[in-house]
Amino acid sequence: MNVTGKEQLDDWIIVDYFDKDRKPLPANAAFAVSPKPDGSPGMLTYGGDGANGVRDFGTVLFYNADMKSWYTLRSKPQSRYTIELPAVLDNNQTVWIWGGKSHDQDQVAEPETMVVVDRNQELNTIETVFPADLHGRRGHSAALGSDGHTIYYFGGLKGTSERRPLDNSYFGFNDISMNEILVFDTYQLTWMKRTSNNSVIPSARYLHTTTSIPGTDDILLYGGRHFGTKKPVDDYCYIYNTVNNEWTRIHLPASAGAGPRFGHSAVLYKNNRLFILFGVTMDGVATDDFYVLDIDKKQWEKGVGGMNTHCCNKSGGTAITQRARNNGIFVTAAIVIVLLVM
Repeated sequence: MNVTGKEQLDDWIIVDYFDKDRKPLPANAAFAVSPKPDGSPGMLTYGGDGANGVRDFGTVLFYNADMKSWYTLRSKPQSRYTIELPAVLDNNQTVWIWGGKSHDQDQVAEPETMVVVDRNQELNTIETVFPADLHGRRGHSAALGSDGHTIYYFGGLKGTSERRPLDNSYFGFNDISMNEILVFDTYQLTWMKRTSNNSVIPSARYLHTTTSIPGTDDILLYGGRHFGTKKPVDDYCYIYNTVNNEWTRIHLPASAGAGPRFGHSAVLYKNNRLFILFGVTMDGVATDDFYVLDIDKKQWEKGVGGMNTHCCNKSGGTAITQRARNNGIFVTAAIVIVLLVM
């Protein structure tokens, strides 16, 4: 997308969606995405849920924005292919990928295992010591703390894994209170659970986003889905302060802007413009629209974004417009904003 300050739906730019052998990239959704760890323009993706049962997404897929080309790493970790998981780039040029639902059964990845992509673009797994009384997660979010090496994990669904059964679950999963925050130190490779201090607690949710606000100790939470329903949560915007360990609700007008949604993307531009893109809205239909939230003013920008054009995809996966279908786009239509806006 060309970022002009008055972005509209027609400002999308089509990028090449073939690999180095000119094979079309398969459709993908619910994957982890991050900037490239070496600092070059582009991004990486990991995992995801392919169309028509195609689920071979265990490798890291890179997009080089300068070369306008895609490529994969030669090796991959010996772990289950997973979906609904976040990736976080720290200040040491390392991408950390944790959690997610296993493809082949209703289980989550073992929580001790962390997938890592370093600045040399090498893929490895690290085994950590995870709290004995906790479980792995799917549909959770993550954000980097202001210190550059602490990752905060929010919400999602806790689930059964091979080594950690979950009692009283619904098909192997259960929701998690948003005041139960997991904290991972990338220097010490240690985990801890913290409980938020104040009485303000967002409702439980998954398939939401959390975005670190540069120059502050704040993380902005947006959207999410109620467990057991196809509806987004009503209380869809909060700020979490990592120092005070407190949540503050942000009241945005539901009649304007992005409103309640889940399965969306959130991309911060110039430290104060948060793009909220796509997702599933209150009517249960996937949308191709986007809006821009002014982080400083806590209000939606006017004259920016697109109309709420719904498509036929009600599965909660990636939505595509008819215009995108005609151009043969699926993956790139969902993630090109990361390449050109971040």
